[in-house]
Amino acid sequence: MRKSFMTVAASLSLLAMANAAEARDDLRIIGSSTVFPFATATGEMLVKSGMPEPKITSTTSGKGMKIFCSGIGTAFPDIANTSRPINEKEAKDCAANGVAHTEVKVGNDANVLAYRSELGSLSLTGEQIWRAVAAQVPVNGVLVANPYRLWNDIDPSLPAKTIEVYGPPVGAGVRDGFIEQFIMPACAADPVMAGLAAEAKKETFSAFRTDGAFVEFAKAAEVLLALPEAEAALGMTSYSLVAPNVQEYGLALAGINRVGPSPATIAGGEYKGSQALYIYLKNAHLGSVPGIKEFAAEFVSDRASGKDGYLVAMGLVPLTDEQRREMQARVAAMTATN
Repeated sequence: MRKSFMTVAASLSLLAMANAAEARDDLRIIGSSTVFPFATATGEMLVKSGMPEPKITSTTSGKGMKIFCSGIGTAFPDIANTSRPINEKEAKDCAANGVAHTEVKVGNDANVLAYRSELGSLSLTGEQIWRAVAAQVPVNGVLVANPYRLWNDIDPSLPAKTIEVYGPPVGAGVRDGFIEQFIMPACAADPVMAGLAAEAKKETFSAFRTDGAFVEFAKAAEVLLALPEAEAALGMTSYSLVAPNVQEYGLALAGINRVGPSPATIAGGEYKGSQALYIYLKNAHLGSVPGIKEFAAEFVSDRASGKDGYLVAMGLVPLTDEQRREMQARVAAMTATN
């Protein structure tokens, strides 16, 4: 018994030492490259008030949530940034690993197609976007490898220019958004696609071509940086990244399904590429890592994301006053156990 007691005591001692070694006083934040500049600006504001500088890692929404949901403890991130809501698989992973979290909506954004402004006005439909980027498309009632090389191969009203679309990788919120908001509805309206089994349908509409017509970048921000050097490429990126840089980079935004992206059409939902931006806070870390609630409270404060806030000046489309008040109350009510 004495030996067992000593073994348990030694184990507890080692565990305590490990926890002490892991202790930290800086925030660890990971996720969406779209949310990254807003999170960085929020962190910089808190540093001015005396908090340690947060460590913010820009990945994709999917990669960030995968790491965030992997476990609790200071070896794991405290906050995840996403440009879409948590999905079913991520929620299951969080639950399986004991990761209770609080969802905070911080603003609005939109998935847009940007291009060099000298190409003139451009408007596309969801079906045209789908037929431009899909690995397989229906032709004469049969699903085949994408044969389209020029935009006017898809529709004679489109320019006789080579199809070249830049976009972020699988798991990026912007890419997921284009699939869910534009490609899936177009697929659902096609009789060949409608006839596929559910799993085959999902696989088909989410697979992009690999013949050079779709060019994959690591992040939506990299798509934006590449567009000024492209002759006629369209880039899948986010409104918040493009809007502050339209004039500097000489870019324009395409209308999709006859509606152009703007703060009004995004906030009102008329532009179907609209989506909210989120941060996910790890509840169990509230008692061990300082600054989690302070970071979230600053993000949804009036001075940051109100209509005249510094984040709005950077391109964030703000929540309504009512929504922002709701998020402020949610953050204030957080505890380590809720």
